[in-house]
Amino acid sequence: MKLFSLKPVTNSYDMVEWDILSFSEKIQPMLPPNQDACMFLLDIHMNNDSLLEYWPQSYELSFLPGYLKDNYDISIMDGFIALRMNAYEALKDLLAPLGEFIETKADGEPIVIFNLRTFGQEDEVKCEREYLDGYPLDYIKIAFINDDVKNKPVFKSKFTGGSRLFCTDKFKSAVEDNGLTGVYIDEDLDNIFSN
Repeated sequence: MKLFSLKPVTNSYDMVEWDILSFSEKIQPMLPPNQDACMFLLDIHMNNDSLLEYWPQSYELSFLPGYLKDNYDISIMDGFIALRMNAYEALKDLLAPLGEFIETKADGEPIVIFNLRTFGQEDEVKCEREYLDGYPLDYIKIAFINDDVKNKPVFKSKFTGGSRLFCTDKFKSAVEDNGLTGVYIDEDLDNIFSN
């Protein structure tokens, strides 16, 4: 089994314009009284929180013009996976046990935002962290326990704050077999940059 890092295509645009500040104002009344919406959204991937339960009814987004020019099927957006309907139909059975689907629209077109809520277990012996003057920084080498992730086609890592996405060859095959575009599947788990 091979593992990969999921990234947006180099120089590509996010699928939609999603103003997190205005979105946080919309969901603030639905959150618990002591919860700040901006902090909730900043920490959502690491805390593994649900977004579906707070998604405002009839909330719609807008496609970014640059995205429409490329006409991709998938967009990796800061820890979320945005799917046009052909990608959703092709990947929904694979993704369903791993997180939640948020059905919405962009400029009237149905799309789905996938909030991944599945962590992979890191192999701490093989992971390597960078330090500066004795203070821990980011992980520069990441590895996972194969037995833990073998049945998780897509997963995230606590060591990377939950916002970097990883996948197995099963997900890679599903993307390729369905001719889906907009995602770069990289064998280099440690490189944070796209192709």
